[in-house]
Amino acid sequence: METVREFKVITNNYSAEFGRNAGALISISTRSGTNELHGSVYEFLRNDNLDVGDF
Repeated sequence: METVREFKVITNNYSAEFGRNAGALISISTRSGTNELHGSVYEFLRNDNLDVGDF
């Protein structure tokens, strides 16, 4: 999510540069960056020892 700069959904009346396709057009622009790592990390931990016990 941090790399997306612009997100556009065009459903009708789009210009000739996009062709003659039916439906919607989704356009996504990403941010330019450097060779350094940056951003967020997400982790999903599923452990049986941390679950709630039965009634």
